[in-house]
Amino acid sequence: NMPGSALSCTATFNAKTYTVTVNKAGTGGGTVGGGGSFTYGTAVKPMATPDNNSVFVGWSSAQCGTGFNMPDSDMTCTATFDVKKYNLTLKTAGTGSGTVSGGGTFAYGSPVELTVSADVGSGFKGWYPAPCANSFTMPSSELTCTVTFGKVYNITLKTAGTGTGTLSSLEITSQPHFSGEAITLPATRPSSDSTFAGWSGCSANFSMPASDTACTAVFNLKPSHTLTVNKAGTGNGTVSGSGVYPEGTNISGYITATPDADSLTTTRSCPTYMPASDLSCTVTFEKLYKVTVNKTGSGNGTVNVVGGLKPGAFLSSEYAYLYINATPDDNSYIASWSSAICADLASHKIIKLPASDLTCTVTFRKYYNVTVSKTGDGEGTVSGGGRYKEGESVTPKVSGNTQQSRFTGWDNPICGNTFTMPTSDVSCTAKFSKAYRVLTSYNITFAESAVGSGWTEGDGYHLPGETVTLIMHNHQGSIVGPLDACILGCSDLTYEQARLDQWCRLTPSSLFPYSFTMPSVNVDCRIFSYKYPEVSAEESGNKASSSQPIKKKICSTCRANERDDPTVDTPVDTAFTSFQFGGGVGTIQFRKPVSSVTLRIADNSGDTTFTAYDANGVVLKTIPVSGATLQAYTIDNVGDILKVVISSSNAYVEDISYDTEIVPGDTDFDGDSTLTDTIIMLRVLSGLNPGATIYPEISLNRKQVTLEDVIVNLQKVAGVR
Repeated sequence: NMPGSALSCTATFNAKTYTVTVNKAGTGGGTVGGGGSFTYGTAVKPMATPDNNSVFVGWSSAQCGTGFNMPDSDMTCTATFDVKKYNLTLKTAGTGSGTVSGGGTFAYGSPVELTVSADVGSGFKGWYPAPCANSFTMPSSELTCTVTFGKVYNITLKTAGTGTGTLSSLEITSQPHFSGEAITLPATRPSSDSTFAGWSGCSANFSMPASDTACTAVFNLKPSHTLTVNKAGTGNGTVSGSGVYPEGTNISGYITATPDADSLTTTRSCPTYMPASDLSCTVTFEKLYKVTVNKTGSGNGTVNVVGGLKPGAFLSSEYAYLYINATPDDNSYIASWSSAICADLASHKIIKLPASDLTCTVTFRKYYNVTVSKTGDGEGTVSGGGRYKEGESVTPKVSGNTQQSRFTGWDNPICGNTFTMPTSDVSCTAKFSKAYRVLTSYNITFAESAVGSGWTEGDGYHLPGETVTLIMHNHQGSIVGPLDACILGCSDLTYEQARLDQWCRLTPSSLFPYSFTMPSVNVDCRIFSYKYPEVSAEESGNKASSSQPIKKKICSTCRANERDDPTVDTPVDTAFTSFQFGGGVGTIQFRKPVSSVTLRIADNSGDTTFTAYDANGVVLKTIPVSGATLQAYTIDNVGDILKVVISSSNAYVEDISYDTEIVPGDTDFDGDSTLTDTIIMLRVLSGLNPGATIYPEISLNRKQVTLEDVIVNLQKVAGVR
């Protein structure tokens, strides 16, 4: 709003500013100035100053050079500078002549290339002043370059004389030379038979005259001498090269030595060059000896000689690097060599050979086969077959010969023993035959009689076709009757059925001894036997039974982990022969068959297995034993040998006892009452040492031996009882 007094207002206006940019251009150099920001109408004058080797050419706009008032817009002014240029003048001088080109005007620092060409008979000698040359850079001044040409002359090199030789270089002949130039001729190289006599037409070093010059090297032959080539040695051949040669001649190329087919050149005494005197030299020929290889024998193979100074040939004075290859065929082998030296060559040894031809004969022999096989219905294995050399020892072997399977012989008599391999193949067939069992048992035919006992000689395993003879041995108190019947392998029938079956029956009743031919089946033979009537109390003075089984203790502690024999802490039983027990395996042997054995077994380590076998390896009983508590086990049908296997070495056995038949009066437990038993009884009654342990059980009263026992025994010996 308008105030209540007079008011004065002033407006301010500033002039606008514009930019002047000053640049430079051209091949030269210099400085420019005067640019910047200017108000409209202000006076402006740009400046331009060239370098020493440049010139200012002008401004891009004429007003930039004269100055101007700043217009109402920006403005650019460009100053141009060029490099200064100078004249190059060319001249020639000297005794020779030629042409030069390339002169003219050149900017400072620009490259200059001049071309010089000398006329025939002239040569280019050089430029002056510096920096004049075929190529240089133009300086910052005017320049006159002068090229100098001079007259040139050629050198020719030649050889002459009676000898020969060469020069080390021909380089000085490849270009002309200026008069007065210092010349050095190349070195001379005379041949071995020549000498250098000197230069002709010039010296080795001279100043080049103002004319062409020829220089000749003179070589003359050395004096000549006579060469005589001889031959020597045990061999033969031809030589050549004898003649007259100048001293120093390389005579090795003239001397030749050709050995005959059976010879070899070994030495040459000739030098390489002819000496300054007559010379006699010798070529030595040594005789070559041959190695010839033959072969013989029943076998075959290949032989050849490898190496040698000539194929298969050698010198006796040197070690021969040759050897013999001898390779037998697959079915053959090397039996021998005709000499030790031939064997060494075949072994590829480097040896000194004799001064004579050598013939080596190798003997090849055939391998022959031994075929080993088996036949028959038995089981077994054979060995010893294979490939053998002639004359080598051969031993066919058989294994697996058991009671149930028998080795019965070889088909070839030679195979039965170790034999020397003949010159033919050999076949050996072993026969294994299955054996069959003859088992005897006792039968009773009288109802009022008890079954007797005894043992039979001839039972066991036999081969088919063998003659089996059964002989019955009765035990004390038993009477052996006739053979009831032998039954063939009719296992599906009862005994009573089989003995009535005509196909099973082998023989009718027969008395002992009884013989028959063993068939290809098991045989079961029943024997009549019954016992003596028991001795009455009135007859014997006691009521003890003479055939009651008694139990005898072998030992009370028999440990399986004791390697030594166990402690037998009761008197050794007369019926007991031996006991061995250690490492888990035990064998008990009795003087006569035992019906049963009782053992108490324990295992401290835990569980074990106890297995009992009879004398033929037949398992009688397998018992698992558990824990450390002793338990009793009984094995029946033992016989005279019991084998025990315990799987744990920590197991132990105690209280081994057995049941057996005690024959009254049988003091030595041989199964019968004999005069020997009677004598032992009399020694006991007389108070003498009986020489054996006497058990009261063998007496009639089962308590002690009395005179009545002696009387009864004498009656048995006499056959009246």
